[in-house]
Amino acid sequence: MKKRIIYKGFRRPLFWLLYRGVKKCKGEIGMAFRHEFTSSCEYDFRDEQQFDWNKLWGISTNVNIHEESYRFVWRYNPATDNFEITSYCYIKGKKIISKDFVKVKANKSLYTTLDYKDGLITLKANGKKLVEFGGVHEFEYYYICGLYFGGTNKAPHKMRINLFKFRNNVK
Repeated sequence: MKKRIIYKGFRRPLFWLLYRGVKKCKGEIGMAFRHEFTSSCEYDFRDEQQFDWNKLWGISTNVNIHEESYRFVWRYNPATDNFEITSYCYIKGKKIISKDFVKVKANKSLYTTLDYKDGLITLKANGKKLVEFGGVHEFEYYYICGLYFGGTNKAPHKMRINLFKFRNNVK
């Protein structure tokens, strides 16, 4: 288990650049993680900022993350006491946020998978397909995008997410 901590007033964990290395893709990617949002990740801004999406993880195939990327995002909904998770992608500069999402309680497991093969990329959370894109261009390199708090606001207090890698089949 790895603890990822975002401190109050920050957007990313300290030393976040250490987690980013550029990876070579030989036509296929299969990555999966188990996450646990601790109760420290609960927040209530009491305004429309509450429903901004915070980035969890994903990949980008372009130096400009807002040009080509496939990510999982999360937010806390105090009305339901759930974390909501969905996909958040940029394809050719167009932002696409899935309307489907999964809900998970604090300290419960969330499983996310990202698979790419033969021009098809699929993102799933707890087994539910959030998005699938066909015709994705072949790419030689990509990098992993990590935690980022916001939207508009920075982390209102120290937050900890536990991370467990359980599959990394990169070919």
